[in-house]
Amino acid sequence: MGGILSDSNKRIDPELVSVERLFFSSVQYIVPRYQRGYAWEKEQVEQLLDDVYQSFSDSPNDEYLLGQIITCPSESPLRSLNSEYTQYDLIDGQQRCTTLYLILVALWHRVSGANSENLGKRTGGVLEGLVSHLIERDDRDLVVPKLKPAANGNQLFEALVNGMKLPSELEGPTAKNIVSAWAQINEFLEARVKEGTFKGFSTYLRQKVLLIRLHLADSIHALRVFSKVNNRGLTLDDADLIKSYLFQKVQSDEDFASLSAQWDEASNTMFKSRWKKTQSMEYLLKLKAGIETGDSVSSGKIFETWESLLSDEAKARGFAASLPGDATAVSMLTNNKVKQYGGEYCDLNYFTNMRKVVQHYEVLVAGSHLAPGPYDRLNRIVQARTTLATLAGEAKEYERLIHPWAHAIRSLREDSSAAEVTAACDSVGARANLDREFDLAFIRVQSLRYDVQSHQELLRFVLASVARYVQGLVDSSLPQLRSYMETTTGAGEARGFDMDHIFPKSTTRVALHLPRDDSWQALGDEERLSRERSMIHSIGNLVLLHPADNRNQSDALPSEESKISNFSQSQLLANRLLVTKPENLGSPRIRKAADELGPVPSLEGWDEKSVQMRADWIWRVFGNILRGDMQLT
Repeated sequence: MGGILSDSNKRIDPELVSVERLFFSSVQYIVPRYQRGYAWEKEQVEQLLDDVYQSFSDSPNDEYLLGQIITCPSESPLRSLNSEYTQYDLIDGQQRCTTLYLILVALWHRVSGANSENLGKRTGGVLEGLVSHLIERDDRDLVVPKLKPAANGNQLFEALVNGMKLPSELEGPTAKNIVSAWAQINEFLEARVKEGTFKGFSTYLRQKVLLIRLHLADSIHALRVFSKVNNRGLTLDDADLIKSYLFQKVQSDEDFASLSAQWDEASNTMFKSRWKKTQSMEYLLKLKAGIETGDSVSSGKIFETWESLLSDEAKARGFAASLPGDATAVSMLTNNKVKQYGGEYCDLNYFTNMRKVVQHYEVLVAGSHLAPGPYDRLNRIVQARTTLATLAGEAKEYERLIHPWAHAIRSLREDSSAAEVTAACDSVGARANLDREFDLAFIRVQSLRYDVQSHQELLRFVLASVARYVQGLVDSSLPQLRSYMETTTGAGEARGFDMDHIFPKSTTRVALHLPRDDSWQALGDEERLSRERSMIHSIGNLVLLHPADNRNQSDALPSEESKISNFSQSQLLANRLLVTKPENLGSPRIRKAADELGPVPSLEGWDEKSVQMRADWIWRVFGNILRGDMQLT
């Protein structure tokens, strides 16, 4: 332990204790309110149970060291009916200790309840006598847990210990994880009863499983020691340390309660995020650090960053007050919703959510203070820029842009205009020098193949975006993009778009009668087949079919009248352009739209060159969509 202390007058007195002594002595443990809640999930609980049971099975007479915990005298002691109890704050080790205490309570219920007859009178009596030291009863004759968990888990913990009915709805991750661990533990113990190892395992757990308990003088000292000691399991992380640092900035109980409520509200809101990677306070704090500094902050530097930023109580208060709103912004974004759009579904965000991209959330959260109009400008630029980077595979270049971009947007006033938003984007080069990314994105889109399942979603998105954009040139009201992304699930269904091949995928090479050049003749049979398959399944040979279109033409060749007739009557203008010349499209509005889109290869004489020409056309239209959203045209 040498070198841990910065104050030579403060000593660390490590103590080796068994699980029995840890809880059966006259102590109560309190998880400080600034700590995270109970975060162990099935994997961690299972690992603890399996590790201890494996050790018991292999060496029942040997001791097993489980890890260490750090405690200090409680700064917020609980009311206790037993004056002999000493109350300690559990600075580190709450996940492990909470799980161990749940196991002991489950043992007590088993030996004192209806299940005790399965253990035999002597075994049940001995265990009940030992485990009864776990409890203290209050003036309601209810068992008072000897461990008070963090967050909102105390009421639930009390219900579990007393065998009371659990609430029908569990709020937040702490409650969910405690109930899950409780069920897992009881299932594990039931298996030990059935196989006849319950008594031996219970005794081993209480007497042979050891922990190192470090008693420190106060919480500041304990946190300092914690930050330099490695532990097994889930330890305090930078989010917990930041919470502790914030709590130490405020003086009154009222301020403490307000800050605690703001933190818990943000934590519970983050837990409702759609993606697991965005459900933690660590994610939110790292995101906010990027916004505030304009720099990339590594996971190990989050606490250090916020410690320097929150230099006084006023800044700490402002930071805490911002947490719930920013957490709400993140959670809404993961669920395709935006406050500035009335909290409703946002079609603009469809692609990035479809691909589970989250880097751009930092920029959008930074702009969450903007009015609806300017925010819409920001969202369009961000979504288009993120889509381009995703398609181009330029993750590193894009990520380097995010932090200064977010910082620039956060610096805007609440009443900033859309033009000022665009200027802020330009100040960090968010819209500059994109020709290379457009070229890379097109190369990647051209390489997508329908017969590769992982490619189909991207192919459908590009086709859907183009079909919707083209339709928008002649229709004032359009379905949302997400409706174009839906596919039919049954014959005759009036919703969803089918993705179909122009050259049918089921027709043999001989039946295709494609014009071939000299290079084709020089290829071997396998190379020809591969080249043919690549052409058939590429984006240039794919279309979307509207629910009203005739969808029974999939095996027809492009030149056959049935397919030409079907496309000429399609509800989608993008399909009609394949068979009808612009001058024959009808209204001047449609003819003007066709002229703006540029020439589309005809189904007559459809060949590899036609497929490539149509791929070029699709990308030209799609590129115009992105450029339009980024205000580049």
